[in-house]
Amino acid sequence: MPVGGRNLKSRNRVGKFKKNLAYETNLKFIVTKSIAPILLFRMVSYPCHSLFKNLIQIFIQKSQNFKNMKKYKILLLVLVGIMGSLFYGCEKDTESQDKSEEANIILFEDLTLLQNVSPNYYDNHIYRVELLGNNDELCNLVARVSENGIQADQLNIYGSRKHLFNHTSAIMYSIPFNNSKKKVIVYQYEDIAEVMLASYEDEGVLDRFSIKTTDESMFYSLQVNEEGAIGNIVTEFNPRMELFNEEAVEIQQQKLDLERDRISTKATCCRKADGILSCMECTSAAFRTTFIGNLTLSLFGIEAYSAIGISCINANPDAVC
Repeated sequence: MPVGGRNLKSRNRVGKFKKNLAYETNLKFIVTKSIAPILLFRMVSYPCHSLFKNLIQIFIQKSQNFKNMKKYKILLLVLVGIMGSLFYGCEKDTESQDKSEEANIILFEDLTLLQNVSPNYYDNHIYRVELLGNNDELCNLVARVSENGIQADQLNIYGSRKHLFNHTSAIMYSIPFNNSKKKVIVYQYEDIAEVMLASYEDEGVLDRFSIKTTDESMFYSLQVNEEGAIGNIVTEFNPRMELFNEEAVEIQQQKLDLERDRISTKATCCRKADGILSCMECTSAAFRTTFIGNLTLSLFGIEAYSAIGISCINANPDAVC
């Protein structure tokens, strides 16, 4: 009887030992073969992933030699604690990086131009130029351009720029094409916009700039001489630009006070012409007899030539000047 009792106790101890061993083996297997690799893979997307990688690899190596389950559990708890604190830090770092990526970068700004508006439309009216960040504004711009049949893979979308003016609340965006002098130009007023294509062609002594709507209808063109001065501007009737202007006028008539804040009363008021074509003919009158050049044209290039037309957004006899 005593012998049988000892054998029973011995068998119970062996069974319990095997059960604990199986539990420990399964736990090690789950952590080292399943959880650790998943965490290792997950950490790669974080800025401090190399630190996570090193910790997990050390844990896997050390755990293979542990015979004491208590030490193993302690190491596991320590690792989880360290990883939790690093997760928090890494998420904060990632958040700050995302915020910096979303912000537009100011490339040019001259706030004095808001108080000193030149009466000449060919002088500088661009008071700020921003490089668009990876944000909703850029996504919306690319989507609008794509709706007009221009594929995003044709464009250097991260070279997109936003131009703000001191004589109109309309905004102009520009997006360069890949490996080309052509650019997408977008005039935007409130929530309406017109997408256009601007091109610059070398023609020897006098180069030619032209801007068209995406249906290939000309808006206007001009020539550029060797000194960068512009002249010989030619404006044409463009149905899409006329429609865009009519829609802008409807919006503008409800926002006279806001518009009045941006427009100089000293400027030659071509915007009071009857329609965008008449306004463009008024605006371009100075270019018909002589070539005019200034720092703005050389500084902004295609964007400066494209901006000439934006002064005529909201052209109508009741326009605020």
